[in-house]
Amino acid sequence: VNLRSYKPYLPQSCLQGSTGSDSSVEEDSSHSNAQSESHTALSLSVTGEAPALHVLTPTRATMLVMNMKNSIKTAEAEPMEFMRLHAKVIGFALHAVRAQKGMLDLFVGDHVHASFNASRKCVQHAVAAVKTATTLKQGKLDKGMEVNVAVCGGKVL
Repeated sequence: VNLRSYKPYLPQSCLQGSTGSDSSVEEDSSHSNAQSESHTALSLSVTGEAPALHVLTPTRATMLVMNMKNSIKTAEAEPMEFMRLHAKVIGFALHAVRAQKGMLDLFVGDHVHASFNASRKCVQHAVAAVKTATTLKQGKLDKGMEVNVAVCGGKVL
């Protein structure tokens, strides 16, 4: 597998130990041992003729990240109220993302990650993500409930 075209998308530690002059990198001390072990395991699959790399092609996509403001404070003070608000916000985010042909990829705690044109075709992905972000920011949520939203775009695998 020629890793040259995938290099910008992979953690540098994944490329350690692979063959070819293009893939050698210096040891990065910013990783914990667990992260390095995880990347080493990935490196074995990447450099061991992993079939997935033969079908992955770079494409342009837009990502959206949202989180609920003051959620920890609310969860600590009123756990049941937080659970109600959380369900409402996640449902609202799911509807907003789907309305613009995006894909809700993940939600963890009070964070939501969505993609546009990554796993589902969306020609005007940047416009769709910005429309979604606007909907989320201007949404009619319960009193005092607000969200932060960020949008970024570029090449992804």
